[in-house]
Amino acid sequence: MKLALHYYGLLAEICGTSKAEMEVEVEFISDLRKHLETLHPGLKDVSYQFAQNEVLCSEADAITAQQIALLPPFSGG
Repeated sequence: MKLALHYYGLLAEICGTSKAEMEVEVEFISDLRKHLETLHPGLKDVSYQFAQNEVLCSEADAITAQQIALLPPFSGG
């Protein structure tokens, strides 16, 4: 599956880019997390969430979009 990844904030700094495309064989968000943390070990040290189709998703969700965003923790009130 070909994915377009978008990294924001600190995650872009850790990965060295704000956008990347990759061909990966993953089915669930948890699989993608493991793959990305292997490529970018610094991701293991920070908290982040995934969104597909501009909707936050959980680790158990199947990957249904070709564009995935990695989002750092939110703050504010």
